[in-house]
Amino acid sequence: MFFHFNDKSSILLFFFLNGWVLTLLLLIKSYQKRELANLFLALFIFLATLYISPFMLGYAGWYSKEPYRQFLFYAPLQHLFWIPPVLFLYVRSLLDRSFRLSWKHGLHFLPGALYLFYILGLWVIDGVSNNETGFYADGRDKDLDPWYQITGFFFLVYYSIRSVREYFRYLRLTYESVSFADRIRFRWLRFVLFLFLLLLVLRILFFLFNPEWGQFGSKYWYYLCFSVVTYLLGIIGYGNSMVTPTSFDIFSEKTNAAPTQHEKDESAQPDNLLSTSQTSPDPALAAIREIIIHFMENKKGYEDPMLTVTDLSRAINIHPKKISFVINKSFGKNFNDYVNGYRVQAVIDRIGLGKHDTQTLMGLAYDAGFNSKSTFLRAFKKETGLNPSEFVRKKGSNPDLGRLNAETD
Repeated sequence: MFFHFNDKSSILLFFFLNGWVLTLLLLIKSYQKRELANLFLALFIFLATLYISPFMLGYAGWYSKEPYRQFLFYAPLQHLFWIPPVLFLYVRSLLDRSFRLSWKHGLHFLPGALYLFYILGLWVIDGVSNNETGFYADGRDKDLDPWYQITGFFFLVYYSIRSVREYFRYLRLTYESVSFADRIRFRWLRFVLFLFLLLLVLRILFFLFNPEWGQFGSKYWYYLCFSVVTYLLGIIGYGNSMVTPTSFDIFSEKTNAAPTQHEKDESAQPDNLLSTSQTSPDPALAAIREIIIHFMENKKGYEDPMLTVTDLSRAINIHPKKISFVINKSFGKNFNDYVNGYRVQAVIDRIGLGKHDTQTLMGLAYDAGFNSKSTFLRAFKKETGLNPSEFVRKKGSNPDLGRLNAETD
């Protein structure tokens, strides 16, 4: 097979071949773990691999040699209307435990399907009916037509922004619904999404300030950067073993928590829990508030390191939406900070009893319900303004804290 190896074609070939390998590995992982997110990521890597192939093959000389030139003309390789929605659905399925495919999601792929029919029609008319290149007489690959490239670019901008918005929606819901939010923030996904947005900004700048942007060879750096970002997403996504506990419909009326009779009576005005008067709080808010406090203080619910608002909802038989509302309005905190506040206080109480003399601070933290060192340190500093070892020194509870400092600083 003809392939001219040079610095540009060879580098893109590296990402091209690895893209196929990643696609296969992700498909296997998706089948083994039955995870929809891995299936979407495999599809995204596959489409991204096809996306760079015309440029890789172009730098390898295919556009100047038959029959390779005809193949590039008639084979739709740059699926600019499919790559963006696949990225979005990957983000959604990765972050939302309740995500399920429906027929409505097929609408995202309608423009891409129409483009395929368009290319198929050109091939039938040129290659089958007329046996001549009428529609390709201009010598241009239809995948590289300005209208398609520009429209596809705006598709990528739109869905990239939607993906970023879904990520921040995930963060908000996670802090409102789980007590271990710091551990499941998917920071790597945020990093890759912002790299995509940065790449799109750079492409706009190149288009505006590089007069040779329309020439084939001048786009190499964009496709190289796109390959790197895509490869990074594929590698990290494949290595990710985290399964999100966050459901985007956690606070919807579809949540399985059984409402109490009082909640049914209040359903006509679900947000009327807090009176406008500062001195006369709504009795419903006060009642739910006391139930939550009782669960935390008497049943020590905060000691469960995997506590979620759904768990609390089942324990006290109150809808998660109602619980979140009361915690926000009554305590001025989200669920994550509220529960971690109890855990921090439990550690402080144990320090006051001198238990840090016989047990490490992290040991106390784990007993209080923390499940990671970073979360403990962050929560403790947020609640007290000090890290744990500084707090101990300030209290003067133990003059010899060298061993504890080494374990917590």
